[in-house]
Amino acid sequence: VDASATLLVDGVACAPVPLRVAYHKPVGAHSTMRDERGRADLSSALPEAWRAALHPVGRLDADTSGLLLFSRDGALTQRLLHPRRAVEREYVARVLGAVGASALGARLRAGVACVEAGERVVFRGVLLGAAPCAGAADESTVRVVVTEGKHREVRRMLHNAGHSVIALH
Repeated sequence: VDASATLLVDGVACAPVPLRVAYHKPVGAHSTMRDERGRADLSSALPEAWRAALHPVGRLDADTSGLLLFSRDGALTQRLLHPRRAVEREYVARVLGAVGASALGARLRAGVACVEAGERVVFRGVLLGAAPCAGAADESTVRVVVTEGKHREVRRMLHNAGHSVIALH
């Protein structure tokens, strides 16, 4: 059924069929459907017939890989993205340094000061786990949960907590 079609059941118009797509965004792709600078974007992630009907739900920076949803349901998008809903987002980061899980976990729960649009803000997260990277004594892998989607929040929070991010998924 074409995305623009009106569906009728016994002559009565129905709500559009929900259409959602889960997509693994690779590193290097920008979270926009069209990049004016010609950089890799999400335009090739969907079949051409769906591009006008669907929008990305949230964003991942170009240096981050991971799950990105597409939807045509604005109410769903609002429920998933609005900060008051506190929808959890889980990230796995490869960071510099050996991580003391209890110390980093306490720091993330207490909040890490960052700057957002020239203002001091405090980002909070929950550390789900930390482990040294195999073959790299000076690197660790951490799993972090946040409930907001601020610009480069996880990278900034971990950097300000003493562990710069090498890779984020």
